Amino acid sequence: MASATAAWVRRRLAASGEAFSATARNPGLLRAQLSFGAAWTAEAAFTVALGVVAFVDGGAEAVGLVAFARMVPAALFTPVGTAFADRFPRDRVLVWSCLTRAAATGAAAAVLLAGPSVVVYPLAVVSTCAFRLFRPAHSALLPGLCKTPREPRNLSRLRIAVDALA
Repeated sequence: MASATAAWVRRRLAASGEAFSATARNPGLLRAQLSFGAAWTAEAAFTVALGVVAFVDGGAEAVGLVAFARMVPAALFTPVGTAFADRFPRDRVLVWSCLTRAAATGAAAAVLLAGPSVVVYPLAVVSTCAFRLFRPAHSALLPGLCKTPREPRNLSRLRIAVDALA
């Protein structure tokens, strides 16, 4: 049983290694995947920082309320926002999504330094809504960056490997 598990792990690691190397050979895909990693890392860091601010403001209950307050508008915005964003070039949607998130996050940091943290929460909603446009636009952009028929398959393997780490 242990040898079968070890063989399965070796096969999965080999497939992931092949996907990573194929992505690294295509500069467009490499930039796209690095931007994907950076965007998700920034979102995770923002979520943790926002949780800390909410916890300081009101404890565990405030953390839950802030998470709920971020997710409801994002859930309502996402179907409409992605349909609207699909009318524009995907690379521009990615840039505008990230610029909006950066502006909202920077403003939230400035607000935290200057005064009451309650103003941070609406900025977090803006950042979250803007981020919801990133993944669909990114996923739609990837096939256009592929140069060989194998690359889409490698991308799906790479996405599975990255999602498993998250």
